[in-house]
Amino acid sequence: MGFLFAYSMRKKTHAYHKMQDDVPQAEKIERLKQLNSVFDRKAEELLQLNIGREELILIDRDSTKSSEDWAGRDNGFQTTVIPKTSVPCGVTGAESVELKKGDFVKVKITGGTSRTLKGIPIERSSIGLYWRQQRDADAQRHSLRS
Repeated sequence: MGFLFAYSMRKKTHAYHKMQDDVPQAEKIERLKQLNSVFDRKAEELLQLNIGREELILIDRDSTKSSEDWAGRDNGFQTTVIPKTSVPCGVTGAESVELKKGDFVKVKITGGTSRTLKGIPIERSSIGLYWRQQRDADAQRHSLRS
């Protein structure tokens, strides 16, 4: 994730007191557009690498775009949006639980934008359960190679 802005002088900086801002505003805007274009292109490339992966997210809020969706973050602080739905509970073994804020959810990434991923919930989980499952899957892949 990146936060890109056109340059502007800041009063409490050395540059504000000692340098002249000699770059025209139109040039600043053009440079910002170029930066955003590069950022969006690279973010799209990274998004494509994430599609199909499974991630653990912590649901922390309702989606800002739809009341039908949850939003949560993974351990890299990337926002992922998932539908509000019932899923199996990997922790208790229950067949179906309603997701809520504060739940850890294993999701499969299906798409997104340069700044937000979209996914489908697989199961309610926990940090410990998720990482045990990852460790076991890695061990199984390693044994298949041997």
